[in-house]
Amino acid sequence: MNRQELFTAIKTRLTEFARPDRGWFLTTRVHLSIEVLSKIATYIHMVGIGEGRPITVDDYHAIAASAAVGKTADDPGMILRRHQLLAMKNPLLLLAMDTRQWSSVRLTDLGRQLATEADKHGVVERSLAEIVFCREPWYTAKRVAEYPEFDIRPYPAVIQILEGSGSFIDNDEYGAFVYNLRNAAEIPWSIDMIAEYRALSPDDRVRFMTDYQELIRNAVGAKTYQNWRDMALHAFSVFSLGSSCVREATQLLLTGNYTNAPPLPIGQAAAHPAQRTLNLVPPGVPTGNSLAVPPPITENSGSEGEQFIAKILQAQGWEVVFYTDKRGYGFDLWAKRGDVSILIEVKSSMGVFGALKLTEYEYLAAQTYGQSFIVAIVEQLADTPRVYYIADPIQSITLAATNVSHYQCTRANWSGVAADVLTVQGI
Repeated sequence: MNRQELFTAIKTRLTEFARPDRGWFLTTRVHLSIEVLSKIATYIHMVGIGEGRPITVDDYHAIAASAAVGKTADDPGMILRRHQLLAMKNPLLLLAMDTRQWSSVRLTDLGRQLATEADKHGVVERSLAEIVFCREPWYTAKRVAEYPEFDIRPYPAVIQILEGSGSFIDNDEYGAFVYNLRNAAEIPWSIDMIAEYRALSPDDRVRFMTDYQELIRNAVGAKTYQNWRDMALHAFSVFSLGSSCVREATQLLLTGNYTNAPPLPIGQAAAHPAQRTLNLVPPGVPTGNSLAVPPPITENSGSEGEQFIAKILQAQGWEVVFYTDKRGYGFDLWAKRGDVSILIEVKSSMGVFGALKLTEYEYLAAQTYGQSFIVAIVEQLADTPRVYYIADPIQSITLAATNVSHYQCTRANWSGVAADVLTVQGI
């Protein structure tokens, strides 16, 4: 198709709706993170809300402080109810209400799992996979009545579209060809339209989106249109709460194919920058070493960096056990794939990662396990995550002891040897 033919096709499709901006209603207008949702669930679980006492104003302030949500607001409960708690109730079904009052909130079975299980992304994956738009109990009766023509599971649909579209889609493609699918039978149409759109020249793609945006604006107004545009990115945040997808700025990617190299720009033939791969050679762990099975632990809790690395490893076929926040181990994750067992210490930053610091326990673990000990660094975690792997840090980088019982390495030193991709030879 040329640009005009593609625009005519999408315009014809949109006339089948009561409104051309009609599409999946997945969440409120905020970025949702696995860290915030798990902290909220953990608080509710630990203080027994829903098991004999209602949620109070003091609870809202405590939740806001622990989850870093609306901490400075006079009424953080309003912020939580409008956004995070609302999304946890519908459509994620992590929360339930015995009445119409928020004071009666309680955790569902999935909500309790989010509070207590280590693999947070895995819990929300199960939630996302079940959501049907637009059907109860994931949506209210009022919403269902507004969207009677929609009967589709958005998350599996998006994964299928990613698999058929080079493992990624951007927010323009999502808004034009994905979020308004009405049933699973329309998924091949979405994949075909994305392919036709990517076949256009860069200039024609810009003109197509300009015409498309004008079509929406003329029908629903500029403000509503901007809300619609923002919703695409917030939906990407929802999808990335599961283990199958990763959001990177304005793109959604399959986790199993995630690397630091972005998808090849549409219409551009240039190759990606060369990446450094860290190859693990089986068996990876000396024969008889106790790492062949994970050391015993009794309970787990995790942070966003560890969750992110774990879901990437799991998508690439690793079995993962969490040791996050456990004192005395010196690592965050144990992972096994084929004959290879490794220990991973995760370091993360919402911005650019600076100096690498290992505690005494981490340093001792690195000394003990050598090539089987890997430091995984995640930087820019909030928006455009970048992952680097450093094997055997005692030997591969320069770690200097500090006067506060840490061993420190400058960014310039560790970035010179860090790998972008973790692989296993022969598997």
